[in-house]
Amino acid sequence: MLKHLAWMGASTFARVGSGVLVFIVIARALGPDGFGHYMFWFSATYLLSLVANFGLGNLLLREIGQDVSRLPSLIAQALKARLLISFLLIALAGVAAPFVEMPILMLTLLVASLLEMLAETFFVAYRAKSLYSMETRWVTAVAVMQLFAVSVAALISPSENSMAIAYCLTRLVQFFVVYIGLHNTLGNLQKASLMEGLLLLKRSKSYAIDFGLGNLFGHIDSLILRAYVGVGAVGLYQAGMRVFQGGAQMAPILANVFLPSVARVASDKAAAQRSAEKVQLAFLACGISFGLVLTYGAELIVSLLLGSGYAELATLLPLFGILFFVRFFAASWGLILTAHGYQQFRAISTSLHLALALLLAALLVSEHGVAGWLWSVITANFVLALIYMLGAVRNKVMNVSTKVSATAVFGCVAFLPQLSGAWSF
Repeated sequence: MLKHLAWMGASTFARVGSGVLVFIVIARALGPDGFGHYMFWFSATYLLSLVANFGLGNLLLREIGQDVSRLPSLIAQALKARLLISFLLIALAGVAAPFVEMPILMLTLLVASLLEMLAETFFVAYRAKSLYSMETRWVTAVAVMQLFAVSVAALISPSENSMAIAYCLTRLVQFFVVYIGLHNTLGNLQKASLMEGLLLLKRSKSYAIDFGLGNLFGHIDSLILRAYVGVGAVGLYQAGMRVFQGGAQMAPILANVFLPSVARVASDKAAAQRSAEKVQLAFLACGISFGLVLTYGAELIVSLLLGSGYAELATLLPLFGILFFVRFFAASWGLILTAHGYQQFRAISTSLHLALALLLAALLVSEHGVAGWLWSVITANFVLALIYMLGAVRNKVMNVSTKVSATAVFGCVAFLPQLSGAWSF
């Protein structure tokens, strides 16, 4: 388990470290307004790509974890389903392009998002076969190439379109590189019919709802902030989110490693309790540690990474820090529920969480801007964590352990000193 975590950590460090640097390069080159335009369309196209993703990753990990012999057929079915949806989305975007601002930026970033999502189908196969070291090598190579391509674009022609094209080209290379690596390691995928792909989508409906709603965060934010505040607020907020998302990638690492193992012992109550406690302590450790870095290192982070144009962000990063902690606490309960088959409950809970966030945003964002949105999602995620916890206890999935409770309380106390000035926005 520790070995798998180490390789997944190395893979994600390469991917996220490069990704953070890429967006920092773009942010510094374009400034808050230009970066706001770029991130608005990046977020909008990412939201479209969630339709093609359809939450298949967690379904595949769970079903492959239960029967690894099904891997070739399941991966082929997922690829078929995602390709079908991707082609439909590109066709619809092509029809809409003449009627939107920055159509080239929109189409380029949509293709990049879809390519990333399709490559993730192959990465699931790597993880299901415990080929974490191979994934790390491929991810590292592509990450370095991506950073180089975007940096060259920033030096030669620092515009929204040039950055998007450089980013999209590296996503294309990644797709083919990962596919070739999978083919050389596992051989040909089994052929899958369109009907098999559609049946897989049908089985994944609750996963799709939960995944889609869960991943709205960080992207629907751009649409809301632009509508209520303006494009400059989008650039400021998304600069903070790039740093936030760098740490947030620990969540899928932990999910990819723990979900199959927790699912395997779900029928053994004692083993399930021990496994669930390990999951929660791992999530809390990540949530507290990185959240405190954002909270107490705000000024240094902004100064070193983004420059004086983003000085206002230093007053907001403590809020990003507490949000990070709360989200990871909620995510730990969510993973446990998924492993025990309560995906429909998660989907309903996530819907309520999103509705609460949007309701609070309508009350707070117009007056308090980015800080208002952050307090909206902090509150909504805290409520989501409580719903997950009550659901898990009520369904006897897991009892709240003393270690988990003590760690969560420690996390709450640790954030208080730096947040005293943020309560009044």
